[in-house]
Amino acid sequence: MVNVNMDRLTGAALLGGVRQRAWSLLITAAFLVLGAAGAAGPFFAEASDNAAFQVGRDAVSSTARQTDAAVVRLSAPVGRASADHQQVLDDLRRIPHLTPPDLTGGSIGAELIAPTFWGSTASFGGVSERGRLFAVSSPAAELDGTAHGQGGLWIPQPMASSLGVKPGETITVKVTVGTAGRSRSATARVDGVYAVDAGGRLPAGPSWPLRQGDTPPDTEYETLPSYLLIGDVPTIEKLAREVDDEIFWAAEAALTPGVTLAEAQRTANEVEWLRRGYASGLEFGQDSPRSMRFASGISQLVTDARATSGAVEQRTRPVEWSAIAVGLASVLAVALLSARRRDREIRHAVAVGIAPARVGGLWLLEHLLPAALGVALGWLAAWQLVARLGPPGALAESYGPAATSSATAVLVGVVAVAGVGAASASRRVRPAPPVAVRRKLPWTTMLVLVALTAAGGLAGASDAAGGVDLLVPLLVLVAIGGIAGWLPGLLAGRSHLSTSPADGASRRSTPVAGAGPAVRPASRPGRAGVPVSPAGPADTPLSAAGRPVSSGRGRNGPVRGLPSSPGRGVLWLARRRLGEAGAERRLAVLVMTAGLGMLLFALAAVDSTQVAADDRVAVAAGAEAVATLEGSWEIDPTATPVPAEDPTKPPPEGPVPGVHSPVLPPGSAVVWRTDVETPVDSTQKDLLIVDPARFRDVALWGSGPDLAAARKALAVLEAAPADEIGHPRAIAVGDPATDQIDSVRINIGYAVGDLTIAARVPAFPGMEGRPMYVVAHDPILGSLGIDDPRLKPRNRQANVLFPQAYLYATGAPGIQAVIAPVQVQPARIDGAAKLRQDAAYVASSRARGYQLAVAGYLALLAVLTLCIYAQRTATLRRPADLMLARVGLGAARVRRARALEFVLLTAVALAAAVAGVAALARLGPRLLDDQPGLLPRFAFQIPASALLITASAAVVASILAIWVSSARSPHTEEDAYRDD
Repeated sequence: MVNVNMDRLTGAALLGGVRQRAWSLLITAAFLVLGAAGAAGPFFAEASDNAAFQVGRDAVSSTARQTDAAVVRLSAPVGRASADHQQVLDDLRRIPHLTPPDLTGGSIGAELIAPTFWGSTASFGGVSERGRLFAVSSPAAELDGTAHGQGGLWIPQPMASSLGVKPGETITVKVTVGTAGRSRSATARVDGVYAVDAGGRLPAGPSWPLRQGDTPPDTEYETLPSYLLIGDVPTIEKLAREVDDEIFWAAEAALTPGVTLAEAQRTANEVEWLRRGYASGLEFGQDSPRSMRFASGISQLVTDARATSGAVEQRTRPVEWSAIAVGLASVLAVALLSARRRDREIRHAVAVGIAPARVGGLWLLEHLLPAALGVALGWLAAWQLVARLGPPGALAESYGPAATSSATAVLVGVVAVAGVGAASASRRVRPAPPVAVRRKLPWTTMLVLVALTAAGGLAGASDAAGGVDLLVPLLVLVAIGGIAGWLPGLLAGRSHLSTSPADGASRRSTPVAGAGPAVRPASRPGRAGVPVSPAGPADTPLSAAGRPVSSGRGRNGPVRGLPSSPGRGVLWLARRRLGEAGAERRLAVLVMTAGLGMLLFALAAVDSTQVAADDRVAVAAGAEAVATLEGSWEIDPTATPVPAEDPTKPPPEGPVPGVHSPVLPPGSAVVWRTDVETPVDSTQKDLLIVDPARFRDVALWGSGPDLAAARKALAVLEAAPADEIGHPRAIAVGDPATDQIDSVRINIGYAVGDLTIAARVPAFPGMEGRPMYVVAHDPILGSLGIDDPRLKPRNRQANVLFPQAYLYATGAPGIQAVIAPVQVQPARIDGAAKLRQDAAYVASSRARGYQLAVAGYLALLAVLTLCIYAQRTATLRRPADLMLARVGLGAARVRRARALEFVLLTAVALAAAVAGVAALARLGPRLLDDQPGLLPRFAFQIPASALLITASAAVVASILAIWVSSARSPHTEEDAYRDD
């Protein structure tokens, strides 16, 4: 019989977790949070890896060499004929994620017989031009020109113009060897004329910059690439035999678009094994023109992406574990409250002889279905969150690991629930007799002391914050939540509920609704069959509706604290229940404070980190695009030249006649920079010379307060570039030496000048990590005389004081709009885009999505906590609520009192959360700043949007709590009285 009952219990337990209506929903939601936290890690890791790889691949310049691009070029010494290299092509075809390989080849006749003279020319009509043979699979597809046939040669536009040849005509290709002029020649038809690149030698097109260094050099000017006579493989191989040239073949392939980092890693490994295989069978020495050549940037791209994703993983791993901890905390909270809710059931189970282990097993079975549903929904939620809000990387291989991680986390949660059930049953098997009176531990005081100690230790630490340090905000918020848990009782005013000694009997017999003993309904009828008022004797005056008139008197006199009328009963009941609730209320406020506080802290951290990253990129880059020039005269066709020096006269002083700044299109500005020294200290500083009006529109200004102050200072400088006596005014940037002075003397080379301090700011766009002065260009450049960097130097000799000038623009098109008309090639083009690819900034950006997801988990935990508290208190108070509704307060007022109670609890938790996060503001830089040495300094701020989102979460929690507590019970009113 016992076994049959046990089997029935097992069967009932399997479906018990989904038959509890609202409670089943809460259980499933808790497991959903845990499942999503477990699944998000693998999803996020793969998306971050693939995003980092794709960003690195997209950042490869169009002029990059093959060693930097996602391509493979292999020249293996397997034979001199093109057919001998079919095996190499087949080997590349077997490597996954590579495009179909192409066979190319270039002339190496000159290199084979060096230093003997060797020349290759193309001639037409008695005119010759140097050119060398080069083979590709499809000339028409790779060259910029119009095909006029097949089986012939394509020649460059400069050669065609020099020879006067047109497509369809025949040229003569001749190879001359030795000083005696031994030569061999062959004829070939011109199939097309192709355009050349900016250098004027190589073909224009996306694939040809990658071949720089792999095309044959000019036979006379060996530092320049040769003009190429390009044809398909059979044509070039036939011509090479006829003119006694030799072609060195190479197989080329590229990484297919859209591959993931894991796939690229496998491809790089296969390519490396292939390279080692051919390198071990070399037939020629390394100096031979026929020796193996290999070039590929796939491995380097993978390595760079791994470094970036490693920084991202280091940044997000504490957040990932925090998310799982939040999920486990929500599951344990549901389990502990479930143990309180099912206390009578556990006592009955123990009484009939069910072992604690059996109780734990039944709880495990009961939570299997909600856990399975939580795994599925959590996996789906994590997938969609990462796909829509996470890093912009593809998801391909993380579905299985994410499901495994989610199931593992939920399984731990189910085992923890079973442990809670078994522990709850074991406590009731044979309770130990009390030996001494147990004293309550001052948990709140202990939490406050621990939080203060942890926060003080973190604030005084000198090293970088670690993973454990990230628990300090949670610990502080828990301590503040512990304090806030006592506030509702204090706000309710316990003295308002006290009675005089004369009222003791009255209060013991008066039915009041609270968290105390059950209310006993009066059974004897009053006059005219109307129930007797619970606040007085049978002759208490009643209204027509049978409700007590506001007499405010008890049986033995006035009862203080009772409402004078039913209309005031809502506030009275809400205050009474807030004052009488005990540990459960304090626990609910604690968890809600921690949840809402961590939500607010996470949102503020995301915003502050974003602002700091944007500001630091703005400070380091200066503008979205920055081109480095030899001088501003390069982009100024009308620049005034430097006056000729007269040894018999001193150099002229003052502005050189005709000197001017370059005229530039909108969205660009010239900036000059030089080193200066001051007698105030021995530190070398930067002098940044700008056009304030143009610089304001071109520079990056971020969104933080430091750069906002810098922008205001620039407006001050624009309004008055010089003071009353003509001294240039300057913005002192990050220079504490000038904090107490109004002017400073600087040495620019051999010149000396005075600057009047117009404003002081901590950071400025274009700052390079040391103190800097920013001045307007007109007052200071004109005073430099012949050293004015706007002057065009004679013989292109660089300016001694300003060896470089910088062109700032709002983007790469702005740079091209300036340099293209004057055909200038900058030394380099940098800017904000390159800085944003730094691993630290990428990690910070990638972690934001994860932090927001964890913030959502924490908000859900706060909502779950209040809903569980509301559901439990509604169950315990149902008999009292029914009685109060019957004796005159009314069901609507009871519901309003309940809603007011939850709103007040939420308001207390929200206020405590905001206060706690505000108290953590000073610890924000220690916790969140990975690069404390950079400018501007990290500033932890609480934006209005974060407050609004947190308040919205609190409102949602209140609404759901009211809804959960207002759900009608399926039992009758008599059952409610009996069960209680």
